Amino acid sequence: MAHSAADVPAHRLVPPRVTLLDAFAGPGRYQDGEPGSPVFILERLLNHSAVDRMQLSPRRVHLIFIEKDHARHQHLLGELHTRFGPLRDLPVHIEVQRGDAGTDSVSLLTRLGAWGHYRCSTNHQVVIDADTRLVVVVGRPLAGNRNDCKAWEESSAKAAVGKTLTIADGGYPGTGLVIPHRRQRGQTELPDWQEEHNKSRKQVRARVEHVLARMKTWKILRDCRLKGDGVHHAMLGIARVHNVAITG
Repeated sequence: MAHSAADVPAHRLVPPRVTLLDAFAGPGRYQDGEPGSPVFILERLLNHSAVDRMQLSPRRVHLIFIEKDHARHQHLLGELHTRFGPLRDLPVHIEVQRGDAGTDSVSLLTRLGAWGHYRCSTNHQVVIDADTRLVVVVGRPLAGNRNDCKAWEESSAKAAVGKTLTIADGGYPGTGLVIPHRRQRGQTELPDWQEEHNKSRKQVRARVEHVLARMKTWKILRDCRLKGDGVHHAMLGIARVHNVAITG
């Protein structure tokens, strides 16, 4: 739905608040030199041709980046500082948190009063071949606050994958997906073989998250999120364009 400025008295035109949360922010820059989604987002925002008319302010625009892995979180902080200088001096409010997407996203959005935006988000389950980086499954979109374990099954992604060995992050316990080993209660460190498994899987996940970071930046996802099945068709289109770009 669009409203022209002429329909509303000028004194009532209040710039909207914007809250963007990237719950799987990554390290900021990948091994092949490609920028991660936090860097990509900030570069496009701050260098946009219309930035002077956006009325950016820390009160209006909140950007939240969450990364669970300690090393990747630290690398992200360093990358952002190197690229953009002190984050407190930027014209938007930025939080770089180390935490879990499933548990920490809700509390952060609540603290920032962003539920008005969050209710319009969607949970998309996407499966990517880590070797070829091709998107092989795009599940049906669900409400943004849907638990990932339930979304995996309800989106039809689980049925599409079948018995194929599939690696996921730690937000999918009990789903049959391969997730990172975690320390049990009272356990100070993981056995060497579990640490090695986690390291190997993290390398695979990095390739997948790189693809996801690029897919999430398409403007059409925002434009279509409230238009029936529009967001699903948009996601399918993005996946196909991505695959064509890789395969030629």
